[in-house]
Amino acid sequence: MLDLIRRLIPEIGGPAHEDGRAEEEATGQKIAPGEVLQLGPEVEIGHDWFEVKGRRFPRLKERVRQALPEDASHFRPAEADDFSQSVPRRHEIFAHLTADMADLLERIAEIDSNPRLGSMMLISGPTGCGKTTLAKTYCFAANLPITELNFSGDSTLTDFFHRTEVITDAAGTQTTQVMLGPAAEAMLYGKKLLINELNMLPADLMSAITSAVDTGRLLLSSTRMGNVEIALHEDFGIIATANPDYIGTSEMGKPLRRRFGVGLGDITMGFLPPEQETESLLAEFGRIRLLEAAGIEADPGIAERLVAVADRLRNHQDFGARMRDRISTRALLHWLATGYLTGLPMAEIGARAVLTIAPGDIFDEVARTAAKMLGGLRAADGPPRRLAGALLSRKGPEPGQAVPVPELDHPLEEEPDAVSESVDGAAIELSDGVRVAVAPREAGAPRLAAFDRRGQPISDRSELATVRSQLRRQLNINLPQPLGNPPERDRILPCLTGTTHGALQLAQSAVLLGWPVLLRGPSGCGKSALARTLAAQWHLPVVEFSFTGETDKSDLTAVRQMRAGRTRWNVQAFMEAVQAGYFVIINEYNLAYPDVHSIINGLFDKAGLVTLPDGSQFRAHPHFRLVATAAPDGPGVKPLNEGVENRFGAVIAMDYPPPEEERAILAAIAAPDADPQVLDSLCQLANTSRRLLAGDLDEQAGEGFGNIPPDLASGVAERTALTTAELVMLARGSRDRAELVAWYRRGVIEGASEEIERVLEPVLANYGLA
Repeated sequence: MLDLIRRLIPEIGGPAHEDGRAEEEATGQKIAPGEVLQLGPEVEIGHDWFEVKGRRFPRLKERVRQALPEDASHFRPAEADDFSQSVPRRHEIFAHLTADMADLLERIAEIDSNPRLGSMMLISGPTGCGKTTLAKTYCFAANLPITELNFSGDSTLTDFFHRTEVITDAAGTQTTQVMLGPAAEAMLYGKKLLINELNMLPADLMSAITSAVDTGRLLLSSTRMGNVEIALHEDFGIIATANPDYIGTSEMGKPLRRRFGVGLGDITMGFLPPEQETESLLAEFGRIRLLEAAGIEADPGIAERLVAVADRLRNHQDFGARMRDRISTRALLHWLATGYLTGLPMAEIGARAVLTIAPGDIFDEVARTAAKMLGGLRAADGPPRRLAGALLSRKGPEPGQAVPVPELDHPLEEEPDAVSESVDGAAIELSDGVRVAVAPREAGAPRLAAFDRRGQPISDRSELATVRSQLRRQLNINLPQPLGNPPERDRILPCLTGTTHGALQLAQSAVLLGWPVLLRGPSGCGKSALARTLAAQWHLPVVEFSFTGETDKSDLTAVRQMRAGRTRWNVQAFMEAVQAGYFVIINEYNLAYPDVHSIINGLFDKAGLVTLPDGSQFRAHPHFRLVATAAPDGPGVKPLNEGVENRFGAVIAMDYPPPEEERAILAAIAAPDADPQVLDSLCQLANTSRRLLAGDLDEQAGEGFGNIPPDLASGVAERTALTTAELVMLARGSRDRAELVAWYRRGVIEGASEEIERVLEPVLANYGLA
């Protein structure tokens, strides 16, 4: 079973999971002479033509490589000779187009092939309906090279048009020079410029693009040739996409839309009619290689019922307008695939991982509507047999029970063991006889070589971690490490309950399929610990980040630095982790602004790439996985728009566990002679206090709060509503009942006003914590 997974995951992993990377590299966009590729009943692609609904259009012929004199070659860089690598690959496009999709493709082809119209198109519509993929499907069919850009509210002209670099000549003299950005190079060399999230683009940047299109010329100042104008290449064109009225977007007025041509390039795309959406959903499901290899085929009846649910939610008379852009075809694919990997009821999956992006005030009604339509429908009885060793079983712990976190089979290719490196120099002997040698290197973490008492090199990751710990404790040598290390056991969940088991099940299926996961819940409920647990169960190397309100795009991608007398792009830790294929955890995802999320959005589109301002592209490694955490509210929290939320394969709502589960967790980690009654009291008081603060209980109804005035009851609840993480820390660290109660009392009483302390003491006494 594991051999099967290890063969398949490298091919299907990451955003490009639908078609294998091996096939992509072998075939790319090329259609051999005599070959005909069928994309549904109404679209065919030949070697030098493509046909949509019976209309034939030419494919762009490959540009002929021709040797040029040295002087002339300066004006045509080597990469401009062969743009085949810039044409979308097969895994980035639709493999099947329904009738309505073929209509849109025909319209795009008709406009782009008409020399009198100019190639400038805008595809607008809700997230997840396939705008970008349709644009790439056209470029693939027409064999057109593209430059894909994800813009955001803080994009600037220097990001994508031109930038100033420090250049050192052969004599060592430093000068500054204006270099072209990817948008300018697309205009110069004849690529289609694919602009995602057009309505996140600043007005001045959009003005620069449209001005060049209007005049047919690109004006550049202070280049190595001076101030020049460059005619736009005949093959240049713009295909933009936009999600209307989302958080972080700007309103698109009529003047902007009319630049694309009313009835021509201004194209509106919506969700397909139910019959066609079912057809498209089944086609996309069939491209998931992991499920195909596991022998899983989607039941058309189940797909049809999911589409019917989506149609009902989008058109519901009470909340349809607010759900229309939240339940996308992409979300239905996540829902359907999760059903087959977990075996959970489809209604439960929807309520816990898909419909969770509904606004809070309508969530209950949305979930009830879906549950009524789906009933007890399941897609499978449990995880596929061939994958069972890598996934949790469908049945979790009993209510009120906590069990050890099980280890699972490694679902990805085995990571090579860390090995002792070759280090010249004297060795250091530690107290247990282990000998260690360390040495710096020009770039990267220091080299480390470790040998046991017998002189054998130590290569096991956990043993090397012990060596590093000994260096810190015995010699105060704290060696920086390369990125990507397995989570430590005390940083993961201490045990599993029914609630955390269910959340892990849903997260596992999304991660295994290469989709990101968002864990949303209050501080201290175990979101980050659950993410680390998921990685630890699969023995995956983790890199963990935390967002803030000051996080910007350069923190994720690259920054310009001076090296050897010239400016160069230096890749940041996040992008290194993406390229290396690590398991990435991002905490406080919604503290960052939408423009930061736009970078990550591109990594989970079909292409899985990010384009830097210098034109270089970074593709996500097939093993790259991402789990993000987010608080529902609090200082600095920013709402996530529908386009961001829809890209997650699962948005899992987490909360503090019910008292019986929280008590079981504390019992599992507390000292052996811990008093069960004290543990129960801690959990009951914390639960009552949380409910009071949430407004779920009247102050007078709070058990143990007696007749405390409402304002004082809230003050007491603020101090006693400890998080699960705080309770775990107290239980894990205390050695006996007396110490546990003393630490708890100190924590909740210390710093309280005299008025609060006066009413707090009776509450603690009521719970046996005096």
